[in-house]
Amino acid sequence: MILSKWAVELFALPAYALECVSPDESVKDNTESPMVTANTYSIWSFGWLTPLMQKGSKEFITENDLPALLPRDESENLGNDLQSALEKQ
Repeated sequence: MILSKWAVELFALPAYALECVSPDESVKDNTESPMVTANTYSIWSFGWLTPLMQKGSKEFITENDLPALLPRDESENLGNDLQSALEKQ
């Protein structure tokens, strides 16, 4: 029992360190969703949203400042999902 807890902790530290390594964020284009390149901890803590919030605290955010949506969240895909769910009822 204690050995398994020790093993989990031993493997958790390198996994956490690898998750914290993120790709270069110097390219600031809005053509790709930050959720695509965000690691697990960034998603859990909304760390991918920090640059947008920092910009919003300094100036008014426009539609052009917003990142692209994930493909599954685009209106066409959501509409198709809604249509198929309604057809099932």
